Amino acid sequence: MSTDTEMDGVGDADARVDVSVVLAAFNAEAFIERAFRSALDQAGVAVELIVVDDASTDGTVAKVRSLAGGDERVRVVALPANGGPSVARNAAVEVARGEWIAVLDADDAMLPGRLQRLVEVGRSQGADIVADVFLPFHAATGETGEPTLRLGPAEVLDLPRYVQGARPFNAEADFGLLKPLFRRAFLARAGLRYPTEVRHGEDFELVFRCLQAGARFVLHREPFYLYTMRSSGFSRTRIDYGGLIERSMQLRDSLDPTGDALARELMLERCRALERLEFQHRYKQIRSADGRARSLAFALTQKEGWRAIMRKLAGGLRERSVA
Repeated sequence: MSTDTEMDGVGDADARVDVSVVLAAFNAEAFIERAFRSALDQAGVAVELIVVDDASTDGTVAKVRSLAGGDERVRVVALPANGGPSVARNAAVEVARGEWIAVLDADDAMLPGRLQRLVEVGRSQGADIVADVFLPFHAATGETGEPTLRLGPAEVLDLPRYVQGARPFNAEADFGLLKPLFRRAFLARAGLRYPTEVRHGEDFELVFRCLQAGARFVLHREPFYLYTMRSSGFSRTRIDYGGLIERSMQLRDSLDPTGDALARELMLERCRALERLEFQHRYKQIRSADGRARSLAFALTQKEGWRAIMRKLAGGLRERSVA
């Protein structure tokens, strides 16, 4: 870390820590309390909470220190300049002491017992990465939705299976949205950290790199993580679909054409799905601002627009054949 980085709350350096919860925060004063308390309320495991303030311009740091109230389990790292979620999380990883590192977004929360259960699964199954099912949380209403992935027995995800699940328009939610626990010793041994040049899709890329390096990833299909929907207005992320697609192609190029042929093909499918999602997003934006004619004109100039038209025509033909 930079020598200008501030850190307080070092706690007992000799104390055993099962899980280091990494909480990156930028202008999160209004909503960080729920995430903060959900981490410290985890029972059955020894937890440290590392809050990294990514050069917020509001009262995030003061809020966190007030919530901590001298709790030695809380450590605050204040970055001198905004670097994005990857930079913030890496700063926490550098000072973490836990056997496991758990990622928690500032607008999300963990249900009681989550960390104890995932640590048990990770240890018993010899995992380097372990994740669970997330539940959508609607901040405006305070309601929790249905699980976004199917529930059932734990599943070991190899690289092709992870890539297959890490894209939009699947039957289940995008695996890239999972918030895993990483075994700290594995990250150290593999020399892996979050990609600092990436501000969206960094979770997917780190897991991808870990699997390339031989990590064992166990998906525990019970719901313990509350994922706040973007409609809440809390998220500070601005999605760069073009950047996601370009980065996915770079990751694909890092795969061996012979040994990783399946993963390479699945990465192409991920890119096509991201193109479709980008098209839908832009189409809705244009239609909302300029109306139906303008959005249709836009669609006719886009490759994904023609694909959408062909999908709709194919669906109509199928309906007619059934009738």
